[in-house]
Amino acid sequence: MQISLFVLIFIPVLLASAVLLLSSYMKLTALSDETAVLSRELQKLKTDHKRLTIQYESTFDLSEVETYAKSALGMVKAGADQTTFVRSTEGDKAQILGNQGFLADWERKLDSFARRIQAYFQ
Repeated sequence: MQISLFVLIFIPVLLASAVLLLSSYMKLTALSDETAVLSRELQKLKTDHKRLTIQYESTFDLSEVETYAKSALGMVKAGADQTTFVRSTEGDKAQILGNQGFLADWERKLDSFARRIQAYFQ
């Protein structure tokens, strides 16, 4: 009784394919479980974000700020006779001053550096 060369090659290839298929299914199941866990965590984080946003926005109650300004700082609302409007017939203008010394140069360099960092992270 002779075993054909085809059978000798086909059976190991078939077994290897079956092992690879089972391994792939196991990885797929593990990734699906991890995806489900991460989806639940993302949903929880979104809920926490909404809650914290509402909590943050409620900390800046304008009526509390007004009460504090009136009671602690002694401020009062301006009356109609205390409000002044300035109307200019000429347009607005801006003047750029020249070199203001050593500190102004460093301030300009730091501002440029900060803008580049901000642009990088946008």
